[in-house]
Amino acid sequence: MKEREQPVEFYEKPVLKPPAVELFSDPKRTAEFWPTEIANDPEFLSQLESRKELNDRLDAAIAHLPQPDVSLDEAVAKKMITEEQAADLYASLSSLLEDGPDYRRIVLYLPFEFLPSELEQPGSEDLERSADRFRTAYMSAWRGLLRTQDVRANFVDGNVLDFKSRTGDLPRVVKAAHLIPKLVEKGFLKIDEVFDLMEKSKDETLRRSIAETLPVLFDMGFVDEAELGRVGASSVIKKETPPVEIALSSIQERLNGDFAAIDKEEYGAVTEKRKKWLRQDAKRQAIMTVSEKIAETIEKHAPTDEALAQFISPEAGSESQQALIEGARSAIEKIAHDNALAAKELYAKYSATFLALWDKNIPELRDALSKTFCRLNALGVVDDGLLRSFDISLPKLAGPFSENMKESDLADVKELIALIEKDPMLSRAVYPASLVFGSRLKGYGARNADIDMAILIKPGTDPAEAEKIRELLAATEAHKKMHGEIVEFWLEKTADGLAVRDEGVDGPFIGGSSWTHVLFGAAWEGDGKTIDELREKLLVPYFYDDKEKTIDGRAARGLYLEELERDNLQYRLMHKGYERYEPAYGGMNTPHSDGIDGKSAFWDSGYRRTATKLFASRVFLPKLER
Repeated sequence: MKEREQPVEFYEKPVLKPPAVELFSDPKRTAEFWPTEIANDPEFLSQLESRKELNDRLDAAIAHLPQPDVSLDEAVAKKMITEEQAADLYASLSSLLEDGPDYRRIVLYLPFEFLPSELEQPGSEDLERSADRFRTAYMSAWRGLLRTQDVRANFVDGNVLDFKSRTGDLPRVVKAAHLIPKLVEKGFLKIDEVFDLMEKSKDETLRRSIAETLPVLFDMGFVDEAELGRVGASSVIKKETPPVEIALSSIQERLNGDFAAIDKEEYGAVTEKRKKWLRQDAKRQAIMTVSEKIAETIEKHAPTDEALAQFISPEAGSESQQALIEGARSAIEKIAHDNALAAKELYAKYSATFLALWDKNIPELRDALSKTFCRLNALGVVDDGLLRSFDISLPKLAGPFSENMKESDLADVKELIALIEKDPMLSRAVYPASLVFGSRLKGYGARNADIDMAILIKPGTDPAEAEKIRELLAATEAHKKMHGEIVEFWLEKTADGLAVRDEGVDGPFIGGSSWTHVLFGAAWEGDGKTIDELREKLLVPYFYDDKEKTIDGRAARGLYLEELERDNLQYRLMHKGYERYEPAYGGMNTPHSDGIDGKSAFWDSGYRRTATKLFASRVFLPKLER
């Protein structure tokens, strides 16, 4: 690549400031971040204190749980945590759920291990009282969510068509209904209540979502075929089939065929970027399907040294090598949960092959191997030294995200900010500050992942200048290295300060006023005084609850919180970010769990614990009255 010429200098050295949502975590420091009238507002401080207390109690309990699938009941019984800690956590969660509908969606993500079982008798009156209060608050919130329909793909793989390409609504689900098997298992719900809900509901999406749980309840022994027949669901019961073994020699042939079919697939009138993503995801799924069969084979008998040698030969394709890596990892993980020593012995049989594949320096292989080493490190199969030797770092998936960004990651962003300061047109139209967001900030982005960046256009800038602004930025070497497109927030002056324009500007990457996941969730890079000014004039108005304000027919505040949830807990943490670093625990592993998308990380105990911490720390927007 062509070397850069003399770097552009700055008028002021740019600074990196954390996402605004992270500034809510310490009520004692509000005066450093927010204007005086906000920092001294008793209601503002009370909400921050309450949320900090919830986060502190979550952290205190989780810190003493050895692994994600250990229940609070068990932790109390074995004195891993005190009864007081459990009671305090239930009290904070209850307060959150009882304080109106804003945050009741945390119910979708709370670890099932946190639900107190009615079969277990708490040891003290305080804990029993707190657990009972939590059950009541939880079920009230859950029943409220039965009226909410979600885009199903958000909880599966994120395969959501861009808004402009849609010809109709996306498939919907009442995701709260999919929790029914776990609620029955924990004693929060009785089978008669499930059938009653289904039969009385007039909402077809809710009825279908409940029906999808019935085969899972059958798997778990809570209903029989006769009860399924009562609602016409017995026909979905399938007989188990024996696993199909795949010879390692046939892997390449199968994947070649799968990939050829994927490349021929027509995806209709979608953007090239989406078409590329769809093909990549289909190929990833093809590799994972083969890897599952490889794992089954390995669990029965490990391949010979000669067979492994084929995978590092010049004839082997990277797709079959990825399948071997994923399959071997899966087999080792499964054993590690029950027998750490046996898992280490199995890993030893593959370590030389893994190292040889790492040395090929192919990005896809290194990603698969990084995932393998991180997940096996979490299980104690490989040590920290191995990660250090490959310069693999473990991100903070539960935040604070600002600690995932290094100064070296932001070199290109800094150069663009310097250009904005120096170029006459850009300095007149664009603030010398940017928002940095996406998978790199969240910690689970691959090393070659794009840096996601947004700029803020000053009020009064003529939309006719948009193309010229884009051309000036696109011509820089920094923009070319970033690969991604730059999101634009066009601002306008209001009586309260500044606001994002939702109309009057055209372009492929225009940010809207509902994009709280960027405005509050992104890190800031640029001129410090400019960032402080924007934080005050642009972000503070979001605190005031305008009950009459709607966006696309939706209540504005609900949309703001939904965007924070979707970005932090779903895209792409649930879809692939979490599983890149963490081994599987718990889950929904029954023969018919596909009906409720059982393979999604949504069901994983570790994901749910991380998602709960993220919900508590990042799905938060103070609400003030004018």
